[in-house]
This record gives sequence, C-alpha cells and structure tokens, in this order.
Amino acid sequence: MQKEGIVVNEKARHDSIARGETRAVQQAGGRFFTVACASDVFHNPIDRWPESIDVANLARYARAFANGVLQLMRQDG
Repeated sequence: MQKEGIVVNEKARHDSIARGETRAVQQAGGRFFTVACASDVFHNPIDRWPESIDVANLARYARAFANGVLQLMRQDG
C-alpha cells in the first residue's frame, strides 16, 4: 500500500474480534484482510457510482491489493 501512496491510519490488533461478515470467517479459523474507513455515508444510498467514486484512488487500492496478493503467493510458494 505504501508503494501506491496509501496511508494506513490505524491497524486493529491481531487478536481483536472481527466485525460484520468477517466474524464468521474468524470464528472458523480463517484468515482475512479488512479495509475500513470512518465514513458517514458507508452503506448509504448516496454512497454510489459515479458521484462518490474516485476512480484514480480506487485504481491505487486495486494495484496495492493485487501486488499484496502476489507477495503472499510468493511467500507460500
């Protein structure tokens, strides 16, 4: 994420209890990665394409995640 200029403002502790849909994954012993933000319009009808989407910023996140997956694959391979 750093290569793409994405700042991580906060990290949850590794032993923290997951929220939402990821709780079931955690309880089953699965591994996951969550990106969340403090947004007043998260899951809100006004938080929709195209008005609310910064395509260039979204592309930076997509590149960061794709590169992160490749790094994980190389570690496990």
